[in-house]
Amino acid sequence: MNPLVSVIIPTKNSARTLRTCIESIRRQSYNHIEIIVVDNESSDTTIDIAQKGGARIAQEQNERSAQRNKGAFVSRGEYIVFIDSDMKLSKSVIQECVEGMEQAPYIQAIVIPEKSFGYGFWAACKTFERSFYTETPWMRAVRFFRTSTYKTMKGFDISMIAGEDFDIHNRIEKMFGTKAIGTISAEILHNEGGLSLHALMRKKFYYGGHIRQYRAKPYNVHAYRKQANIMYRFVLLTSRPRKILLHPVIFLGTVYMKLLEFIAGGIGYITNNQYRKHSADSAVIEGNLPSVSFVTCTLNSERLIEECLQSIVDLDYPKELVEILVIDGGSGDATREIAKRFTDRIIDERTGRPEAATAIGYNAATHEIIVNFPSDNVITDPQWLKRMVRPFMEHKDIVGSYTLRYEYHPEDNPLNRCFALFGAGDSVAYYMNKRDRVAYFEEGYPKSTRARDCGDYYLVEFNEHNVPTLGANGFLIRRNFAQYMSKDPMSFFHIDSVLDLITQGHTKFAVVKNEIWHRTGEEFTNFFKRRIRYIGIYFRDKQARRYHVVDMRTDKWKLVTYVFYSLTFIEPLIEATRGYLKIRDWAWFLHPVMSFLCVPVYSYALGKVLVTRVFSKQV
Repeated sequence: MNPLVSVIIPTKNSARTLRTCIESIRRQSYNHIEIIVVDNESSDTTIDIAQKGGARIAQEQNERSAQRNKGAFVSRGEYIVFIDSDMKLSKSVIQECVEGMEQAPYIQAIVIPEKSFGYGFWAACKTFERSFYTETPWMRAVRFFRTSTYKTMKGFDISMIAGEDFDIHNRIEKMFGTKAIGTISAEILHNEGGLSLHALMRKKFYYGGHIRQYRAKPYNVHAYRKQANIMYRFVLLTSRPRKILLHPVIFLGTVYMKLLEFIAGGIGYITNNQYRKHSADSAVIEGNLPSVSFVTCTLNSERLIEECLQSIVDLDYPKELVEILVIDGGSGDATREIAKRFTDRIIDERTGRPEAATAIGYNAATHEIIVNFPSDNVITDPQWLKRMVRPFMEHKDIVGSYTLRYEYHPEDNPLNRCFALFGAGDSVAYYMNKRDRVAYFEEGYPKSTRARDCGDYYLVEFNEHNVPTLGANGFLIRRNFAQYMSKDPMSFFHIDSVLDLITQGHTKFAVVKNEIWHRTGEEFTNFFKRRIRYIGIYFRDKQARRYHVVDMRTDKWKLVTYVFYSLTFIEPLIEATRGYLKIRDWAWFLHPVMSFLCVPVYSYALGKVLVTRVFSKQV
């Protein structure tokens, strides 16, 4: 037996310590390991260091719990271990953990002792403090898990910013008993760096303002009463008199440091109002979730449909609140047989129009929120749906929500990676500033001048002149709006219908700091064939269309600029270089190539339409 172990490292501008962390993993005595770095929009060289270290890269824009869950979801290992980027492993850590699990099947998770190091007086005090915790049950938390157990526990609680590691430890003990928690002797070394009192106070103040979510869980109360009680810490720190006599100055510094930490945490607990928002959000998320209908249109989709539907089933969301509708256009492969394993709501349609199929699905949906979820979409985060519906619960006037980005996967095909990195599958939409997702080198949400950052999402307000290509690929919409748009399936087109709502005054949408994997599997030849076909369909139906990626009334100079940029390569190359400095992937440089090729291909498609019209008039 040589099971794979996935080592998951959340990062945020972690260039200073990440290289040492990865090197310590590479030097493990157990070598069947994969490294997954889950990055939260680092602006330094974190991604470059991770790639050079052979790590798989995932992106997650939310805090540590969400990053860990994302890493676990994309992992392939039978076991998973979470470490921070400022840690390094002693050589036998993973081997001891694997051996412990293999020899004792009843063990579900393992505590790895932690030892601090750093430079300066306060780092020495922190090292002294942590030396008392190694054999203190209420100050330890598990790091190494059976993957199956981690998924049973639904991962870390993303509503928690403080105490989430103790929380999952306590949940495992509650479900499996204390014997399910193992321990090893090999240590994790935590690099405190040049620790300062000011940094410590700020950290404890921040955590103090968010600790109520942890405290509110009944199974955490027993441990919390000891963890948050200064007298328990003082008794613990005086439990080894010999150690105090050997390091009297460090001991006094540690007592002083802990006193200030408790004061800062207490002030944060009392004065930081942000906990109220998180507590309210958590209650809303757990108690008042809306029901959701996923509408998935298929036609010979056997290659993708299983992973697509399985990702819905794997969501951490009450099963009774989710329905899946598959709208099949007459598949001749195994699509329907696969879909039947996930839902009994399979609807036949023979319109020959994917947009009409979507409208049919909208009309058949019965739940409060509808998700347009094509068969080439995959969700990789179990918490995805909870995040996507949160804006609907907080703002009764929003129409829909969609993700900030497409999910980037380094192992995806080159064209898919390029499209995800730039947030668009079409260079025309990119340069007309009408793409529906944000590029990975962009910060914030640049699409609308009226965008308000609400923490986990942006609240944006569109008008008829600044609407991106909304409506597909994980787009959520209230059912009443969706069914109003889709009354006539044969005239339905998702972006036209969204534009109609906006012109009628329904202008508010949420852009959630989340991602969706758009697995087109696109190749160059098929991409351009589809573009030519779409242009033909667009001009065929132009009289009925309301939304135009290129509106000649307002976009003439943008179009001229796009053609100039594309044929000269200069600007697309600058954009690609800008992206490459953020994430080191050569797929960025497909952008100038695709921009250049789109000009002659689209010109050919337009010429074909014009020639067809001339001949049809003569006939």
